[in-house]
Parts: sequence; C-alpha cells; structure tokens
Amino acid sequence: MSDSTKSTFIDDLDFVPALLLVPPPTGSCHFSKLSTELILAIAEYLDTATCLTFSQTCRMIYDISEERVGYWNSAQFAYGIFPRVTARSNLTANELRSTAVKSTNTAWIWESSLPRVRRRVTLSSPCSKEKCFLPSGSRWLFQYGEPIGTDSSGSVAQIYDLVGDYKIMPVIELHPSLAIDKLAGESLAADKVVFAAQFEPSTPTLIKVMVADFESSRGKFNVSVSEAYHLSMEQPIEDIVLQEGILAVVTAKTVTLQRWDQPASRRETEGDWSWRPRGCRVARNRLIVCEEYLGIGELRNCRIAIYDISSVVGGIDYSDKEKHERVLYPISVSGMTGYPLLPFSAPYQADRLSRELQFSTLVFTHDSLNKGPHLWKCEFRVLIANHQDEDEDTSKESVNHLVVGTPNILGYTDDGDPQNSPRFPDSCIIGNSSARIIWATSSGELRIYSTWTEDYSWRSRPIDFGRPMSVPQLLAFDEQLGVVVLSERSGQFTVLWFV
Repeated sequence: MSDSTKSTFIDDLDFVPALLLVPPPTGSCHFSKLSTELILAIAEYLDTATCLTFSQTCRMIYDISEERVGYWNSAQFAYGIFPRVTARSNLTANELRSTAVKSTNTAWIWESSLPRVRRRVTLSSPCSKEKCFLPSGSRWLFQYGEPIGTDSSGSVAQIYDLVGDYKIMPVIELHPSLAIDKLAGESLAADKVVFAAQFEPSTPTLIKVMVADFESSRGKFNVSVSEAYHLSMEQPIEDIVLQEGILAVVTAKTVTLQRWDQPASRRETEGDWSWRPRGCRVARNRLIVCEEYLGIGELRNCRIAIYDISSVVGGIDYSDKEKHERVLYPISVSGMTGYPLLPFSAPYQADRLSRELQFSTLVFTHDSLNKGPHLWKCEFRVLIANHQDEDEDTSKESVNHLVVGTPNILGYTDDGDPQNSPRFPDSCIIGNSSARIIWATSSGELRIYSTWTEDYSWRSRPIDFGRPMSVPQLLAFDEQLGVVVLSERSGQFTVLWFV
C-alpha cells in the first residue's frame, strides 16, 4: 500500500489522541468500493470508539463521518460534552465527530499510567452539611444541604455549570423545614435533569420528584425547578435510584419502582422476611437488587436477584390491578458471603447481535475472614427481552445463573501497604460507568482502581492532584466529563479536571 492510500487505522494498544484529529490521506482503498448506504449500515453496529477507528481507515469514510449525521446513530455521548447545550438532533455530523473524539480521549486519559489534573477550580458553597449530585455525563453539578446563616432547618440547592465555572442563580429552596437525606436523578437532555429528593425527618417519608430546566441567556444559563409529584413511603428507605427513566425506592422490605413520568406503572418486588434489600440498579428491562440475609448464622450473607421489569419500562398501567398482580418475582438469584455495604453498582454491556446483556455486578461487602471490607465482582449474561415485541414470550427466556468471582481487596498495593487502603467505604466513589473507583487514603492521596476487565486491573494507581491540605472528602466523580469534585475545607469545594 502506497503512502497516499495508507490507512490511519488505530489499534487500541497504539492509541494516540492526536491521531483522531488528522484526516487520512486522500486516495482510494478497498472500502471505497462500498456504497455510502452500506458504510452507514456497518456503523450502526459499532460503538463510539470503533466508529472513530473505522472512520480513520480511508478518506471516504472519514468524509462520511464529517458529513452524514446517520454515521453516529449508534454512538453514545454524554450530554455534558456536547459542543452546544441543545438536543442531539440539532448537532451537525462534524459536531458529533468532535464529541466522539472528546469522549474517546477522556476514556484514554483514565487508562493512562498516571491520570493528571490539568485544571482545578475552587468554588464557594452556600450550604452546610453539603452533599453533591452530578447527573451522569452532565455539566450541571447540584450541591444541596442546609442553608448557611439562617435558623431554618430546611434544605436548599445550588447548581453550578461546571463547563462555565459559575453558579446558576438563584439558590433553590427544596423544602422550607425538612432536610434532604438522599438525592438521585439523571439527565433527560442536555438542558433538562430529573431528580428525586428524600426528606427527613418525616413520617411517612416524603420523596419529591422534580425537574430542572436550563435556558441560555446572554452566554450564561438560568434554571427553573418544578415539582412533578411527590411520594409517601411508610417503610424506612435504604436507597433511591433514578436510572434509565425508572425511579426505584429501596425500603427495608421491598423495592418499589415506576416510570418516573408515569406513576401508574408502579410495581414492587416480592417481600421476603429473610432477605432485606440494600441497593439496586436498573439495566434496560432488568432490575438488579443486592439483598442481605437476615436469617440466623455466624456469617452475614447477601445475594444478587434479577427481576424482569419490562412492564414498568413499557409504562403499563397497574393502578387498577390487585396488589398481588403488582408484585415482581426474581427470575434468577445467586448468593455470596459478606455483609453488603452501599454503594452497589451493576454496569452492563449490550451485545447487538445476540441480544444479550453482560453484567459486572460490583458489591462492597464486609467480611472479617478477608481483611474486612472488600469488593465482590459477579458476572453473568441474560437475554434481553424487548417489551415492544408483543409476540415474545419472556417467561421462557434463557437466563444463566450468576458466576461469582474471587473477591478483590480494594486499595492494597503489591506489598499490601495499608496506607494505600481507603477509609472504607465512605471515602470511595464509583464512576458513572462503574468501571473505576477513586478513593482518598489516610495520608490524603487520591488513588484510582481501574476497569475490571483489563489485565492488571487489580493494581491501583495514584492520581497527581498536587499537595493536599487535608484528607479530602470525595463528593462526585464523572468519568465521561473527566472531573472529580472534592472538599478540603468547610464552605468551599474543588473541581479537578483531567481533560
């Protein structure tokens, strides 16, 4: 192959971010014999990074990726890295390509030998006892807590535009008298976030479902927050999850779930006196629940239970159904030893051809037989049941049992130095893709535990973020945006940018 037709195909092992900005040389190649429609059809089966690699094979495919929006139909992007705060349908093919380059570069940075802070921004906080909520892949950081300088016991939220490094005014009152205990949500669009806030003390427990809309004005953004509806829960709440459009509330007995925008779709898992739900995650039309065993015995055990939630995802109205008809039963379970701790996570990948989901369930447990707290990893595959396929019999689907792997001791170096272990689990924070965990050591160092699927993934690495003033408190971590938010002193917090 001559220099004029040489491909700039990028192998993962030789990836250099700058190569993605260089168009392949002009000339013909074997792919140039294919029609544009066939190239677009091939791209439908590729993920974001592979779409970029495919576009570097020859100039013709590169030009298609720059000019045809349909080339990026299968690519997944975080709203926060869009070049404009607008609907994805309004972005040009060139803008989608630049977004794909940014996304791939960010993923590469996390896999470099020593992730380095490229920019740090310090912002003041209007809250006391503050916590942070960063919707996955979003540029909007929510900080919430009690208002400073007043006698009010209520709760407020301050929203920051991380990309613009400024506060979005005014401070929002979430409740005049109750404090927030938990908050969860997700981005619905680049300019819209839905979130659920649990307040305390209140009997029954109050949960508000709210929507934040962002609007550009003279180079900055304004926000309006409205309440969609509220829920009252009689049982103590363990956790709240709002993921893929599904609101799930974990109580001491069951998991109640519904489409966030369709309360009539509400259902709940089977209540079993011997198993207590501790956390859950939504994966398409599956609910993955981590449950603690309450039976008698010296060992505290937990299990992973999988539920088919196709009816909830499909928005089927269950408001007029009998109570027993609203109950969900597990389709597969698998147990393990250890006392489960939050947070619980269940990242997954979808196989487009076989219609299977592959999970890597991450469970923090405490087990005195294994140096105290550690991390369990479970892997399993399950057939995707599509709720839109009316003729499909999901009751007869093939479900493989969970395969429980060896527990990973989180935070220990090769020599087992305890100085590198986290103050577990409060100082640990999981990235939105659950491929990485960042934690602070007792000496104030930040370390990263990388993706579970690659060689040497058990080895943690330090993160260079300068000399810490104290042991930092980790508030938020977003892999797709490339940021870590931490607090080193009262009244302010720091945003670390790695891109």
